[in-house]
Amino acid sequence: MEEVFLALPSSRRGIKKTYFSKQYDQIKDEAHGTLVAENTIGVYHDHFINYYLDFDIDGDANSFVKINLVTKKITNGKTPRKSYWTVEKETVKTELDARILLGTKPMELRPTNFFKYNPMLKVIPPSSRARSMASLHRKMSRVWRAI
Repeated sequence: MEEVFLALPSSRRGIKKTYFSKQYDQIKDEAHGTLVAENTIGVYHDHFINYYLDFDIDGDANSFVKINLVTKKITNGKTPRKSYWTVEKETVKTELDARILLGTKPMELRPTNFFKYNPMLKVIPPSSRARSMASLHRKMSRVWRAI
């Protein structure tokens, strides 16, 4: 291994010398499995994410829609295509139905309120607990004008 040093000023009295090595000098063989380095064990593990959505942020008229991407077969033979993709929307009726087992299927999860819409197509408009980005923009523009 070639000797290379990195000089860092440590105080007014001198320079601290720090050695480092290149990555290809450290790799001796393929590191895989549980023993990834000397005295280092890599544990196989998973990450599970739990979250709670508060649907009462804009009143209690909110609902939850699962949008599944599905393949439909074409049986009439009027087109050279044999299938196409479409979405199937399922509005959840109970909290038990809102449980989702995430997997490899493509799915969109959307909290909605069918009684409120705005020009930006934001389905749940902000309320007292959520802030609009427009209000933040107005506040920041006032700050920038003051500077």
